[in-house]
Amino acid sequence: VGLTQNAISLPFTSAITPLTGSVTEKRAFTSASLPLDRVNHLRRITRNTLNHIALTCLDGALHRYLDHIGNPLNDTLTITMPVSLRKEDAKVGGNQIGLVATKLAPKTDDPIIRLREIGVSLQAVRHQIDNSPAQSIQAYSLVTNGLAQLADSANAAGLVPPLSHTIVSNVPGPESALYLEGAELLGWYPVSTLGPGHRLNVTMFSYNGKLDFGIIAASDYLPDLNALGRFIYEEFEELEKMVMAPDMGTELVANKRKP
Repeated sequence: VGLTQNAISLPFTSAITPLTGSVTEKRAFTSASLPLDRVNHLRRITRNTLNHIALTCLDGALHRYLDHIGNPLNDTLTITMPVSLRKEDAKVGGNQIGLVATKLAPKTDDPIIRLREIGVSLQAVRHQIDNSPAQSIQAYSLVTNGLAQLADSANAAGLVPPLSHTIVSNVPGPESALYLEGAELLGWYPVSTLGPGHRLNVTMFSYNGKLDFGIIAASDYLPDLNALGRFIYEEFEELEKMVMAPDMGTELVANKRKP
């Protein structure tokens, strides 16, 4: 379809986990929030983006969650995320969106390494998108997600390697508080949908100094979803502690590895 040979992960090569497969009608929902001032502080210090920081926390949290429910994964997690295909000089209206799969970081207990690996991966994806025709990315999206839908419709989603482990999107929202008849809107937690072969969806929404996570899952397969929300915040605190440590967390990681 006209794509280059690197950056975008090969679809249908992810390890099978409880995060993937066919779903039932039951759902669970939970949330998490990160303070944007602290996220932006880390972003500036490490010269990363907000998305890099958020995905680093989510990656560590998902591995901890899989350990928590008794299904540890030693392989790298893969996510599907929507990306804008609109060029800065575009003269036509309408949405131009593609869905691409990308790997996060190899499993590690060092959040600094995790942040670095995710930064490299996302930078490669952005480079590929910027240097590929929008029609090629859209064709890729249609083909891969169409195949995932066919596998799901045939009840084969749990038998073949999944397109990715979960869907993650990030939506920028209002920077100041909103009100309705004098009542302040305190939080904005998006409730999205589950895609074919995915039992988990994570949508982030920034609002009034917070980065809110809306997390929805197939509860028959992913129990105790509140733990995932808690792990996201704990992973953020650990990343913050590592970045702010004089030795970039080297001693803290060494202490974690001691039996």
